[in-house]
Amino acid sequence: MALREQDQVDQFYQLQANNAIHGAAETNFHAATGIHEETGKQASKRPKVNDDVTEPFDEVGASDMSRYTSNDVLLENAQDMETTMSNAKMLYEELSARWMDDLCSAEKFEMFCTPRLDEILKEAYLIESSIIEKKQKLKQELQMITRKIMASI
Repeated sequence: MALREQDQVDQFYQLQANNAIHGAAETNFHAATGIHEETGKQASKRPKVNDDVTEPFDEVGASDMSRYTSNDVLLENAQDMETTMSNAKMLYEELSARWMDDLCSAEKFEMFCTPRLDEILKEAYLIESSIIEKKQKLKQELQMITRKIMASI
């Protein structure tokens, strides 16, 4: 049974217990929708009931089921959360152990890459400036050759 449906069933039994304790008339409650027939309103989340009432409710046809107290539900939720947290911690530790070496080596590589890329860029700028200088020298030499040829004609 889904958690929401279980909450609605628990709520139904708690309402029945309230009615039995306070001598109220039986209300028409739909566990599937959580809505009272008479009022048409949504039932409250958790009505107050005596936590020490744990006997089965024969008047609603659930003689084989005993009601959980709200403390029992909270204890189960806490245990489920503890289990989930311990599973998450184990998964984190497993993933950390598995990937830590790779992550450390990747971090070292990144620390190496930045200075190395800076060096490569400096070399590229030096090469570019030397190529520009050589281009200008070639241009000047071509201009001198052209002038000599034009002067000889």
